[in-house]
Amino acid sequence: MIKELNKLLGNEATMRLLSRYGGLQIYIPKKLKQNHAITLAIGQEAADKLAERFGGDNVELPMWNRPFQERRKERINEMHKQGIPVQQIAQRVGCSRRYVYFTIADNHS
Repeated sequence: MIKELNKLLGNEATMRLLSRYGGLQIYIPKKLKQNHAITLAIGQEAADKLAERFGGDNVELPMWNRPFQERRKERINEMHKQGIPVQQIAQRVGCSRRYVYFTIADNHS
């Protein structure tokens, strides 16, 4: 399921979806509106793809797992090196600013 989501939504949106809903069964509406919680979590483009593929179904999402956590940390550190502000990093990878600061500090130790 993770590979399918990654192929459908891309790595970033998949990470955000699983970090928020991993381990849960969720209903995917046939149309995800702009203010829907899933759309807010993964963005409209990814939400449209998710609805096109799974709309009308209950989907059991896998738990967020270690490879994704490691990849998220790598992305955080890459974006930090590029000079992207912490707020934008947190929004892009779907985590808190505190987690971004922690990851950056951990990388420098």
